[in-house]
Amino acid sequence: GTNAKYEVMKDLENNPIKQDMKKGKARFYTYGMAFFNNGMFPQTWEDSAKKDDAGNLGDNDPLDVMEVGNTVRPIGSIVPVKILGALALVDDGETDYKLIALAKDG
Repeated sequence: GTNAKYEVMKDLENNPIKQDMKKGKARFYTYGMAFFNNGMFPQTWEDSAKKDDAGNLGDNDPLDVMEVGNTVRPIGSIVPVKILGALALVDDGETDYKLIALAKDG
């Protein structure tokens, strides 16, 4: 596994998955090694022009998924999952939903 934070690069051709950068520096998860695989659902979007019930705008990214389990998945894996629930986090005034899931093969 890795603690590097990866994102779909929406502004690059073919939307590659690359390590996220902020202010020219590579981003990493800082709370230790994750017990989940971080991913997203393609063809979904958190609308940055629409406010939620709390008055926050979407983060202009696809919906995130946290696939909980022991299997370390390669970056870019396509994994069928079962949704367990969702968390709505707010970061810099933007809502960022995290769907919690289990892999169907696990």
